[in-house]
Amino acid sequence: MPLFRPHLQTYSLPNDAEGYADMSITDDMVSDVYLEFNQRTRQEESVNNLGTLTGVTISMDHTFKAASKAIIVTPDNKHVRVMKGGLLTILNEESENLTWRLCQTQSPVEITEALDGLRQRYQTLGISLPISATADNCCHIRSAILKALPETRVLLDVFHFIARYTVTVLNGSKNPHRGEVAQDIRDAIIKKGAQKGASATYWSRRDQVIRLEAAYKKWSLFGGVWSAAAAKVSGQACHLLIMSFTKVFQRYTRSNFGMFRKGV
Repeated sequence: MPLFRPHLQTYSLPNDAEGYADMSITDDMVSDVYLEFNQRTRQEESVNNLGTLTGVTISMDHTFKAASKAIIVTPDNKHVRVMKGGLLTILNEESENLTWRLCQTQSPVEITEALDGLRQRYQTLGISLPISATADNCCHIRSAILKALPETRVLLDVFHFIARYTVTVLNGSKNPHRGEVAQDIRDAIIKKGAQKGASATYWSRRDQVIRLEAAYKKWSLFGGVWSAAAAKVSGQACHLLIMSFTKVFQRYTRSNFGMFRKGV
């Protein structure tokens, strides 16, 4: 009798139901095993946990533009766009995923339906509805958000606010001054960035408009920076600040929701 059990064991017979069954382990098999593991041990737990999550503010992100680039070629050599919608995700101020939806189209109705479910969760838990919702295309989906959350303020975050300027820079990322332009636009909005848990501080709305106009004029005089569309974007950006840029209490702000400025 051996003193120890051998580490290697003989292969099972090809038709042994409890053995290897003479099959190689493929990527599909690994995926199936992992999904089965999740379904048995984590799915119910995740569903229960998700139903308890809320937030003072929400941030909406979607992959509509990226998903529309997914193209397949049919046997008759036709190019077909498979996805007409995309994945919509809604996060809170702690970057927790509150809910998500695979939208079949880009219809605002699907966005409203996703938010209707979130609103019902808040009401069931007895929690006040979000005070604000941010999105990179806030102008396009504002009405869809307000149908589900009529008292929520729809806002644009600083990152995409800056992007509205940088997209009008001549030659895009190849322009050597593009980074400086982005920094000037950021400095026109933010007085001091978030550091070590401390929320960012922002210029007053009036000062933001003045500083933005000064930044635009600075690079206009410099030359070789703005495209023909820049003037229109600058005007729209200042209007956006005046009409919809946020006034949210400082205690609700988080560094990853950079559009919030201190309440006055």
